Amino acid sequence: TILNAGKGGETTYTGITRLRTILVGDYTSYLACNNTDEHNGTRADFVLIMEGANDIIAGISPSTVKFNLEIMINETRAAFVTPILATITANTRDGFGGCNGPIIGPYNQAIRDLAREKNVLLADQCNATDSTWSSLSCDGLHPNLLGDQRLVATWLSILPPDPEHLKGDIDGDGHVDLVDVVSGLRTASGQSLTTRQGADVNCDRRVGLPEALYGLRQTAELP
Repeated sequence: TILNAGKGGETTYTGITRLRTILVGDYTSYLACNNTDEHNGTRADFVLIMEGANDIIAGISPSTVKFNLEIMINETRAAFVTPILATITANTRDGFGGCNGPIIGPYNQAIRDLAREKNVLLADQCNATDSTWSSLSCDGLHPNLLGDQRLVATWLSILPPDPEHLKGDIDGDGHVDLVDVVSGLRTASGQSLTTRQGADVNCDRRVGLPEALYGLRQTAELP
């Protein structure tokens, strides 16, 4: 199930506060096309973060956008959810040009740098749409139906094929490694609650010793 919890006109700064409610499964007022009563309380396995277009319009700097997106990544991982970043598409409506041009390009470079520095999956929506943006947008800023389809295809192309593959990935970076082992050992005494199926290896809705042992076996490549 994919829930559209986007909000028009939002900057990355205001997105930080709103993300915190989404991470605990509160979708009230955020879903224009979904039944919030049905999905409230359900925590996600992944959060798709595509923000920054409104920051450009507002004149907010690329460094500030990068800073705010890093907060989103850190808080998403702290909630045992995997963040996935996306670059920004073109904006010919406001005369900003292509997404790799002199105006939008520095923002996308900051996003690409952040994804690399934080080891976060990146959906490069810019490169996926830039050469044909005029046929993918209804007004030069927002995607039309074909644009939506292209964006969805790009998201799906970098998503892990099955959340099962992320068992033991406690920190939500898309890998099972020694960091997850240490995290599991640290939380074993407190048994932190999580509903993220990929991290929970024994379906007890908790992260702790079983996940640490699983991560150790995966890291050592043991059966």
